[in-house]
Amino acid sequence: MPRGGGHHAHEHEGRERSCARYEEIIAEDRKLIEVDTNIQFKIGDHAPRRTQDAARRQVGWRVDNPQTSQGKVEAIHDLAVDDQVAARVATHFLRRPSVASGRRG
Repeated sequence: MPRGGGHHAHEHEGRERSCARYEEIIAEDRKLIEVDTNIQFKIGDHAPRRTQDAARRQVGWRVDNPQTSQGKVEAIHDLAVDDQVAARVATHFLRRPSVASGRRG
């Protein structure tokens, strides 16, 4: 039997990487939970409430419902990764007179 671990050493390294990734995920989840339980946001005239998007914003993650122009642009980019989709979206946007002329709404 060869020394140096062979196949078993490779399995062990794979498990170590998997364990490290799970630890990262758990740490991220704990951070989100901590943020979510410590932050309250007032939405309109409603009572303060916690939201997943608010917690995600706090830790710098992308949100499901972007509020800023930059966040909305990033969401559009994420949705239009495919070139055919991007071309179609660009065509639709350029049909808007204010977009085609460069005027801001």
